[in-house]
Parts: sequence; C-alpha cells; structure tokens
Amino acid sequence: MRDGNRGHWILCLQLYWCSASFEILPLLHEVAGQSVLSIRIRIPGMGNFYIECHQIIMRKTGLPQMVDVSAIDQAIMAAVPNGWGVWKGGGLEFDRLRFSSPIWQPRDGNCYPTGGHIEMKLTLTGDIITVSHVRYDPTFETRK
Repeated sequence: MRDGNRGHWILCLQLYWCSASFEILPLLHEVAGQSVLSIRIRIPGMGNFYIECHQIIMRKTGLPQMVDVSAIDQAIMAAVPNGWGVWKGGGLEFDRLRFSSPIWQPRDGNCYPTGGHIEMKLTLTGDIITVSHVRYDPTFETRK
C-alpha cells in the first residue's frame, strides 16, 4: 500500500487471527556502526505481545541477516529464579542496545508482574547480540 502523504510504499501485515499495528514502521537505521532493518509490530489484545525482526544488512553482499538475540533469553533465565521470566514483549530497545522489563512469577496475572525488574546493556557484534551487563532487582515494584 502507498503512504498518501509521500508516495512511499508501506509494508502491511495481516494476521488471520487478529489485527496488528506497527510500533515502528520498517526502519533502516545505524546501530553500532552497522545498517539494521528493524520491524516492530504490536499485537493488540490482552497483554503486551510483539513481533520483532532486526536484520543486519551485510556489507559484503548487501543482503539482510537476522540478528541472533538469544543471549537475552539466556541472561534472563540465569538472573531470575526458576520458573520466573519475561512473559510480555516490548522490552528490547534495539537502537539503544538496551533491554528492560518487569519479571513475572508463575502465578502472576498478565497485568501485574510481581517478580521485580531486569535491565541489560547489550553489544552488537556482526549479527549477534551479546549481554554486557545485567541488573536484576527483585524488590522493584511494578505498581506502587
């Protein structure tokens, strides 16, 4: 579809089971000296669910390569008690190389995580995200 104001093409996503809206339009930006194509889509409904895609544009080929962000999940599992975790999306600030999210305990409701808060500083090397610093605060209150 075309943007009526500028005549640019806009990528749209239709999921058969819901409507979705772009949190950020497909964006080509510079992160840690590399060209990155980012798409972040918020899925409406009960919760804070996202589809995120970040791809490095490889210098040699000009082709996109998915960024490996699995180190974030590994760092969360290592920092919080077993069974606790990040159940909702939206915590990754790719352009700032930061991750921040509340932590849910197994019996928490969707809208009220009680397991504290986690923050990470990230590094982008090639097409891989690594975690350079983790701070988990189990006393952080989501609602005061």
